[in-house]
Amino acid sequence: MKNMLTEADVKQAMTDSGVTADVSNLGSEQAFSEYGLDSLDLFNLFVELEGKTGVTVPDEDLDKLKSIDDVLVYFNKS
Repeated sequence: MKNMLTEADVKQAMTDSGVTADVSNLGSEQAFSEYGLDSLDLFNLFVELEGKTGVTVPDEDLDKLKSIDDVLVYFNKS
């Protein structure tokens, strides 16, 4: 059984990937764009998460991942 990704894991990956915004106050349902993350921030986040989990996000799925909740559902699906 694989380890499930948590909200804290996503926030840590955001920090590790160089997101400069204070992610501690980012709500799990809040859209990344509302919080000021741009496409480069998101690209770096997904590269970081892929490295941690081994899950690759195809380009066509990137637009579906708009919040921490979306990321958790995507990365934790079986």
